[in-house]
Amino acid sequence: MGIAKRNAAFLPLNLLSATGNAPVLTKPRQLPVVLNYNYEDTDMAIYTLPAGYAPEFTLSPIVINSKFGSYNAHAGLAGDQLLSVGRLRMHRGRYPAEACAEYADFRRKVAKANWTQLVLIRKEAVTPLLKQTAGYAPSHKKGRSLQGAAFFCG
Repeated sequence: MGIAKRNAAFLPLNLLSATGNAPVLTKPRQLPVVLNYNYEDTDMAIYTLPAGYAPEFTLSPIVINSKFGSYNAHAGLAGDQLLSVGRLRMHRGRYPAEACAEYADFRRKVAKANWTQLVLIRKEAVTPLLKQTAGYAPSHKKGRSLQGAAFFCG
């Protein structure tokens, strides 16, 4: 499990992934972007959540699509078992040099999504708050950005 902070812990969901960082563009590309082959990389992990912890909020699966490929990730909870699945599919192709920025943007989005963390909170910390606060809404409904935040499907 990741770093614990007060009543929360952070669980990186895709520790096994080989997906690296996005390419850095330092000058305009002169040659075409060539992806020599199709491939699919699927990472799956099953975690046992620590006693007394639950996911902070439920989010939709992550889906990123482009002409270069696609990335999707989802997680599901059954009791104290969390199943996390991430899948990257890349399409073979030859793309003009001008498409390099779009390719880098796709890879940057995938890298960011791939390092998603699930936020776990102590159940004891949530229960009193729910009882004391009328009209309680999870933090993601209060305008907090979810971009790059943890996701969870349950």
